Amino acid sequence: MKKIAILGSGYVGKAAASFWKYNGQWVSVSTRKPERIPELMETANAVFILTEDRLKSLKSLLNGQDVLLICVAPDPTDSYRDTYLHTALQVTEVLRDNPEVKQIIYVSSTSVYGNHNGSLVGMIR
Repeated sequence: MKKIAILGSGYVGKAAASFWKYNGQWVSVSTRKPERIPELMETANAVFILTEDRLKSLKSLLNGQDVLLICVAPDPTDSYRDTYLHTALQVTEVLRDNPEVKQIIYVSSTSVYGNHNGSLVGMIR
C-alpha cells in the first residue's frame, strides 16, 4: 500500500483521492477550509488543514508519504505567483528534509503555449 498525499482537494484532488482510496491506497488530502473536513473524510483517510504557517502544514502532510500529487488552484484573492511559484518553492524546501517522498505528480489546468521566444501569447485584443 502506498501512502499518497494530495496538495489541493478541489475537483481533481478529490477525484484522485476517491480513486486511490477505493483501490486500497492510504490517502491524505489538504484543504484551507476546515469546514470541508467531513466531506473530504469520505474520500480520504486523513485531512490536513493548511494554516498560515504553510511550511509546518506541508511538513505534517508529507510526513511518511510515498507520493505527492500537487493540484492547487488559486482562490479569487490569490495571485498566480502565490499559488504556483510559492507553493513550488515551499514544497521544494519541505522535501529536502523528507526523503520518503519518491514520486511527485503535478496537475494543472493552466494552459501551456510552448516556446514563443518571449512573445506574448493568448492575448485577446
